[in-house]
Amino acid sequence: MIPFPKPGKKKKKKRGLSPEQRNRVYREVIERDIVCQNPGCNSGWPLDLPHHVVFKSQGGLDTESNLVFLCCECHRLIHAEGKLKVSGVYPDFVFEEQK
Repeated sequence: MIPFPKPGKKKKKKRGLSPEQRNRVYREVIERDIVCQNPGCNSGWPLDLPHHVVFKSQGGLDTESNLVFLCCECHRLIHAEGKLKVSGVYPDFVFEEQK
């Protein structure tokens, strides 16, 4: 009997950094950014997870130039509401309000 893979079960290709490498990059970005990087923010909320300017689902990488730390509120405005957009690369991130 020849073993066949189950339909729909594909071996995931590892992409990106190891957890240790990713955590090191995240720490460096936290030290770099310290506070929410949205110039229009005055929420005072604590920092959330780093935001990938080019989303990982669209090929964005865990690199310092593609990561920006935002407060919880600004991060929500990007992902949940689509009211904020970030583009560019560090140190020239551009924040635009979306209508």
